[in-house]
Amino acid sequence: MASPTAEQVICQRAWNTLAATPARMKNPIFDKFFPNQHAIIDTFRQCRPSFDPALIQLLQSPHQTPPTFQQLKDVTAIEPTREIWGVYLLFLEIQEEAAQAGLYTGSAANAAQGATRRFQDYQRGYPVPAKVKERLDLGFDITHQYVNLELFIFNFS
Repeated sequence: MASPTAEQVICQRAWNTLAATPARMKNPIFDKFFPNQHAIIDTFRQCRPSFDPALIQLLQSPHQTPPTFQQLKDVTAIEPTREIWGVYLLFLEIQEEAAQAGLYTGSAANAAQGATRRFQDYQRGYPVPAKVKERLDLGFDITHQYVNLELFIFNFS
């Protein structure tokens, strides 16, 4: 049996998440634009997604354990060099006697500049998500960041 494609995995997980999330915990716009899984698939295709094949292969590994921090960090992925929406990984590390590390997954959907703008926010230090700010305040540094799924910005209207 063939492994599912990146599109199939992403769209199925997106639909499962939306379908399982109670209405009180999600923006009603999701139900407007994604009333069913077919709407997610159609939107996904319109965005001309690009997913790093090395990362999808790593995530679909037959091993029962999740990828390690270092395996994720070693993936050569998409750098946001133009205006794209994206899902990204942010690697946070602190070097002390016992090195500590953290991984943050975020989305960058600024209407005009997408992931490019989000990465500029991290360089400036604001605005950043609360959980990332907590880590930065504790002395963590952003050591690596990349977009693992890029979607071209288009008009929903």
